[in-house]
Amino acid sequence: KTDAIPGRVNRLVLEPTRLGVYNGVCAEFCGEAHAQMGFRVVVVSEADYAARVAAEAGPAVVLDHPGRPLFMQNGCDACHAVRGTEAKGAVGPDLTHLGSRKTLGAGLLPVTAENISRFVRETNHTKPGVEMPAFSTLSEADAAAIAAWLGDLT
Repeated sequence: KTDAIPGRVNRLVLEPTRLGVYNGVCAEFCGEAHAQMGFRVVVVSEADYAARVAAEAGPAVVLDHPGRPLFMQNGCDACHAVRGTEAKGAVGPDLTHLGSRKTLGAGLLPVTAENISRFVRETNHTKPGVEMPAFSTLSEADAAAIAAWLGDLT
């Protein structure tokens, strides 16, 4: 266990001995959403890891999709980056390859269009304490279009 102290950087090194998926939970009370801070460690071969790093280094495959302009028009690009687009935000998570991820919101939900849409419209209900404002004024159709575009980013 390592204490998380504001302003201090901790380094944690894990040396896996077996391939597989391992689940963990946060062991330090760190705020409002502490109980939801689970994580997965996926141990893969060095070749698989190198391939994943190479794939993630480039821009997303960005399709012409109705959700893309809605993402920009609603200001999502002010906080979030999507490499290969004009979205260059640096405050929120980089969403470049969101569609290739397994989970959303630090492991809270599986990545599905429905969960992305819910996260966008009901942010604090989905992940209490998150700094992202809820976009509850977005119509369900617009939120679904944004979510579908983000879910297609691989």
